[in-house]
Amino acid sequence: MSDIPRLAAELAERMEALGYSKGIIRIIRKCGWELEDARMRYGLSRRSLGKVIDRYAGEWRERWNRREVSHTRYAIRIKAVERMLAIHQGREPLWSQTPKPQIVLNDYYERLAVEIGGLPHWTSKSLSRSCQSTARALFAWLYENGREDLRSVTSDDIRKFCLQKAARVVNVHHLRYTLRQACDILTASGRLRCRCDKILGLAIASEMRLMPCLSSDEIARILNAPDRSKPAGRRDFAMLILGATTGLRACDVASIMLDDIDWRKGELRIVQGKTSVGLSLPLTEGVGNAVRDYILNGRPESGCREIFLRACAPYGRIGRSTVAGVFAEMRKRAGINTPKLGFHAFRRTLGRMLVSGEVDAPTISQALGHTKLWRVDASAERYIRMDGTSLSECALGLAGIRYRGGL
Repeated sequence: MSDIPRLAAELAERMEALGYSKGIIRIIRKCGWELEDARMRYGLSRRSLGKVIDRYAGEWRERWNRREVSHTRYAIRIKAVERMLAIHQGREPLWSQTPKPQIVLNDYYERLAVEIGGLPHWTSKSLSRSCQSTARALFAWLYENGREDLRSVTSDDIRKFCLQKAARVVNVHHLRYTLRQACDILTASGRLRCRCDKILGLAIASEMRLMPCLSSDEIARILNAPDRSKPAGRRDFAMLILGATTGLRACDVASIMLDDIDWRKGELRIVQGKTSVGLSLPLTEGVGNAVRDYILNGRPESGCREIFLRACAPYGRIGRSTVAGVFAEMRKRAGINTPKLGFHAFRRTLGRMLVSGEVDAPTISQALGHTKLWRVDASAERYIRMDGTSLSECALGLAGIRYRGGL
């Protein structure tokens, strides 16, 4: 192993000891081999690590500026090479975050956690990891509270854990779902003897967060931000106006194919990436003109069937991170600094506008491609929440009301 991969391996070991995730550790090791390949490509010696890192970081900075990679991928590699250089120079690397402490379990609970994560019935790896993570948190709580195995665990223990954990998580419904999955597995195997279905079926109060939307003026400023005299600007404008007009998710905008548009009927037909449900939307004149302009005057020649391609060679398909990066860049150009405002704000804004226009919930769900159309479910409900300004318009004045009693 040459010097650079060895530095990456040493950095990975340090970060692993500090509790960084396995995904970050894999990227660090990969970054070492990328840096070694770059050194050989530049024709530099192993002693010129500083020059190699400068050129490598510059390449990734250019890729991020061209919106070929997400800011997360870019930032991880920049921090990695800076820390490798610090180790090479005998300095202690700067740690920009406090790593989460790892959960330590006894052998009994550790075997159960591994077993839950390795079951073959999971529909996705993310669900498997989520349920395993919740199970590990439950096992750690039980062990700390004197339950060395599941034989003495009661439904009251599960209830206390759920309530304590709910106070520290963002998505309480996700916690309850993954906890129910883990408990069902343990109950079916005979290890957990108490009944948890009634406890986990109870509603848990959670904070209803109001996610930011866009005003009409802000949407106009974002749509005017791309430089439409350049091919990349034509692409960016077409993606942005698609999101603002149709409310499509970033992943769906990135995956639109040339065959998905019926120009004669003026329709856009896609299969949504999140739900795998088909969706047919009208192609308005503004959206159609923007997409047509990009295809005819900005889209590079490529064998890819996706409409939106990378802005530089090799001209391949883009991902959701590219669409999100375009929105973030245009939002900055427009001078909009609202926190937690991403491409999905187009979708929330459209839903809020439909609600304000007194469109019924099933129609809103159908227009946004939700799977449940027959009632006001959680998907439609999020668009019905009002901000402070809207609520103040509904508030009743107290003038003329006489108070009885004193304060």
